[in-house]
Amino acid sequence: MHFLALAYVTAKLLPTVGWTRHWLAQQTCRMGRYSLEIFCLGVLLAPLADMLNALAGDALAMQLSSALLGLALMVALAAWLDLNKRLNQRHARPLSQALPT
Repeated sequence: MHFLALAYVTAKLLPTVGWTRHWLAQQTCRMGRYSLEIFCLGVLLAPLADMLNALAGDALAMQLSSALLGLALMVALAAWLDLNKRLNQRHARPLSQALPT
């Protein structure tokens, strides 16, 4: 219930025209559409980033680099999944053509 209330208040208070057309907002929405896949990739990337950070002595530059690299990989996965979905929809035959008459 709290989440629905927060979503309603957010939808009413934020303007919907300007910020949703921004590239960053579109990428965030795309990652949200494939949230399970993105979450699984994040689970795989987290120990790798932790290992890289430990090897670099937890330097701030390495922490920022591994975070940005992980984000870029998640955005790339979401873009690939979206492209794959669009290509599959384009090549899918309608049900009326698939059934023999």
